[in-house]
Amino acid sequence: MTQRVVVFDAYPFDVGGAHRLIRRLADALPAKRWTLRAVLPAEGPAADYLRHGGVDVDILAAPASLLHYGGSTKGARALNATTALPRYWSHWQRHLRANADVGAINDIRGMLLALG
Repeated sequence: MTQRVVVFDAYPFDVGGAHRLIRRLADALPAKRWTLRAVLPAEGPAADYLRHGGVDVDILAAPASLLHYGGSTKGARALNATTALPRYWSHWQRHLRANADVGAINDIRGMLLALG
């Protein structure tokens, strides 16, 4: 029986080491009877990079307020992000239950977005 792993990556707007790792995992896991899907909060270079490497990608669209990073999340933007999180958490949990036997998250930002 094939097991399914879903990897959540919170950074769709750039390609980095985590994305290269996801591609390597997607190549290696079938030999161990696992499949891998990547989930990102928006379309962008990371999704393109992963798809080009043969990785199945799902976009679990995050509200715009959750797509700002670091110091750009202040004041009203921070309040909007805080109020948007519970709904996004619920959306992610439904997606995970329907599509994975195991979920993995690459970083602290991903934990914030996905672990409500």
